[in-house]
Amino acid sequence: MLGDFSYGLFIMFSATPGQMAWLEAVTDPVFDEVGAILGGFPAFTAIGKCPRIGVMHLLFSLACDPDPQGRPYWLSTACSRCGAFDVKFRAEREQPEVFTVDIPEVTHVAWLTLDPSARTLRLRQGLDTYLVQRPRRR
Repeated sequence: MLGDFSYGLFIMFSATPGQMAWLEAVTDPVFDEVGAILGGFPAFTAIGKCPRIGVMHLLFSLACDPDPQGRPYWLSTACSRCGAFDVKFRAEREQPEVFTVDIPEVTHVAWLTLDPSARTLRLRQGLDTYLVQRPRRR
């Protein structure tokens, strides 16, 4: 449970159970940079507005450093028990336990070592992979 709601504050999860990092998207310049780079790709802007936000959130992980086990953080909901990302429904069967944990801020050390063309290429490749693998509507 998060206290004191803050607009643009996200908890990012990795596939490692219990590994999280927080992101304050409104003040993170890399978040803006990723959005600006993606906005320059016609294939990205052709995606509907609501799905585009999800794609941006998915591809943002390419600009983030991994968790201590080397697994990427994702800006999507993962199961808090097993770390799976294909969560269809989330409900607690018992009263949630409230506790305090220290969650580190997401970092971008590796991203910041890349030159602009390498950053653009990384996102272009990520977008291409998404477009090939995304689920199709029937």
